[in-house]
Amino acid sequence: MKFITQKKYLYLSLTTALSIASTANVNAATVNIDNPGFESSFDGWTDDDPSAISGDSHSGSKSAKITGSGGRVDQTVTLTPNTNYVLTAYVEGSGEVGINLGSSTESTKSTSDDWSEVTVSFNSGSATSGEIFGKYYNDEGRFDDFTLESTSTSPGSDTGTDGELTISTAFDDGTSHSNYPPSNAIDGSSAWASRWAASLGSNATNLTLELEEVQNVKQVGISWGRGDSRSHTFEIYARPGTSGNWTKIADTVSSGNSTDIELYDVTDFDAQQVRVKAQSNSAGSSWMNITEVKIYGENSGSNNDDDDDSNNGGGGDNSDGNECQASGKMLYNGSCVEYSEVYEAEHGEIGEDDHIVSLSPIEMKFDALAAQHVTENGNGWRHELKIKSSGDYRVGMTELYEEFKATITANLDDGAKTIVAQHHAADTATITKLYIADLDEGGFENAPDGTESDSVAMNGIFDVYIRLAKEDGSGETKHLLTTIRSGDSFDFEEINDHGTVTVKINGQSLSPISVSDSSASYFKFGNYQQAQNPETNEKLESGDADGDFADFYEEFFDTSEIIFTDMSYTRTLD
Repeated sequence: MKFITQKKYLYLSLTTALSIASTANVNAATVNIDNPGFESSFDGWTDDDPSAISGDSHSGSKSAKITGSGGRVDQTVTLTPNTNYVLTAYVEGSGEVGINLGSSTESTKSTSDDWSEVTVSFNSGSATSGEIFGKYYNDEGRFDDFTLESTSTSPGSDTGTDGELTISTAFDDGTSHSNYPPSNAIDGSSAWASRWAASLGSNATNLTLELEEVQNVKQVGISWGRGDSRSHTFEIYARPGTSGNWTKIADTVSSGNSTDIELYDVTDFDAQQVRVKAQSNSAGSSWMNITEVKIYGENSGSNNDDDDDSNNGGGGDNSDGNECQASGKMLYNGSCVEYSEVYEAEHGEIGEDDHIVSLSPIEMKFDALAAQHVTENGNGWRHELKIKSSGDYRVGMTELYEEFKATITANLDDGAKTIVAQHHAADTATITKLYIADLDEGGFENAPDGTESDSVAMNGIFDVYIRLAKEDGSGETKHLLTTIRSGDSFDFEEINDHGTVTVKINGQSLSPISVSDSSASYFKFGNYQQAQNPETNEKLESGDADGDFADFYEEFFDTSEIIFTDMSYTRTLD
């Protein structure tokens, strides 16, 4: 059984579960869903074909069956703003379960031969309603027994939560980046561009918050930078004045599935200073990032009626990745911009914008056989977007944070080999290259889930693998990520956090690599189909030097489409 969570990956470890349990103010309530088990056919639901009612069910006598692309069922439910929820459904076969909140969508994909419970955890933010759904994912699936329960309400809502205490200043131990000082953690904005960023140094880094006066502290709320893709191990200390010994009041791990304010219970303490001691993160990065910190104690009445989203986990600043993605844009230095602002197209024989299928929701399709773009040293036709070479967009890997996420679908003929995403730099030929190939290849390390490579040419089974630069600069390593057939999809994520590069496939991570000697780095994605004979494994001359690319592609291939959906890209320069 395989679970894949989009946008907010579910790390279902015991440590995380305990962490979440310790942070929540549990006040569970069930939200009404009409006809949750489809016993009354599609009453209460909107259904899009291909969909039908099935007699194979988890409970009762019926379920919803989705048999092809575009098939889905959905229903609008009522939500309470700033509340944590868990959506649950049972899926047999393949399917995606989720909720559309308007400004963002949270979902979980599942593939299983038997009926399996699928859960989606989310915070409603400012939403008063949402659209729950079950939809097609890769193959036929059945859906049954939807439930939705609230689990807790975010700080600042009128539920008896202790009041927010006023933080007068914030400082660290001199480890922060000059562009991301401690004051950013208390500025009321949870945007990535307004974060505190500090290097761990030997083993930890400290962020200290000072209250106006000694007050009883009961809870601390933290919004972790990139908290939806990594968990953070940390401790919280307090002391009654501005000097003297510290007392540990909490020792925990963040959930790893949210960038919203997460609320942590602490040992009640009369304090003027509170310290967050950040120790490590699951991405293996030496940089710790916090976008906002709140402290709660005896109800002071302050800010409880404040409409600012930054007090309730609603996100604060509007310039975040989810908003950019919803509008078909990317997040560049804290602002939503068109992809064409940062990227240039290698489009050859077709239009510059022909890769754009839709911007809301975002969908891009790259057709190498139609574009026929050739570069001087290139080994095939390509259709790609790459970071612009002009302007100041290309910088060293250690001088920026960037994050690329997408669901990638490949429509390829047997025997094809293409590169769909890659990282280059001026003095490091290849940092990463993501391949999809149906050739006779070997030398793979197994995929994170244990999958072994197929490595049989022209049998319709494609190895999805990545080449990673060795840290000593001596070459590359080759890692299998998964195997697919034409028409299948997979979730891919690549993060560069100031030279620490992490790759994820379907929510599972490879070990990070460190890149320290790369200047003028740039990321590119699309479809770069290799001119490599699937029968002999031989490559044609680079740059179409012999003029035989056209004959080669005509002989072997009719279709070459790589489609990117649920895509987001963040690029933040120091």
